[in-house]
Amino acid sequence: MKAKQYTLNMINNRMKQKILTNYVVNSNDCWEWQGRLLKLGYGAISGNKQTNLVVHRLSWMLHNNQDWPIGLETRHLCHNRKCINPNHLIPGTRQENLDDLRKQNKIRISQMNANGMELVTPKGVFASIAQASKAYDVCPQMMYRYIKSDPINFYKKKR
Repeated sequence: MKAKQYTLNMINNRMKQKILTNYVVNSNDCWEWQGRLLKLGYGAISGNKQTNLVVHRLSWMLHNNQDWPIGLETRHLCHNRKCINPNHLIPGTRQENLDDLRKQNKIRISQMNANGMELVTPKGVFASIAQASKAYDVCPQMMYRYIKSDPINFYKKKR
């Protein structure tokens, strides 16, 4: 599946107005999106022929007056999925995004057994990636990518 390319010309006036006004600033200076959210908790907006555009990228693009760099993910430095504050967002590689999670101790790997069935972390033992992702407040896809990067350190044999 080809990633959606984000360019400034995809942002129409209605979208721009909504992005610049439809948020609330919290105590961490996060601009929390007050509109529609995707299943994973990221703000979304529709416009033109594109649907489900993530608002944090559009906000970054508007405030930096440039297209989103092709092939890069969004690194939320605040780790708040609703945040659209461009000062909390930077483009980065998948590895940099995973490293951010590790540094924040969002996910810490522990022992494993080669025949593993359970996901073992400092926050507990989980039967699925979905359960673990909720405990660490990351999307299941991010949890999966993280585990895939070093699967030997995640699974432990069921007792």
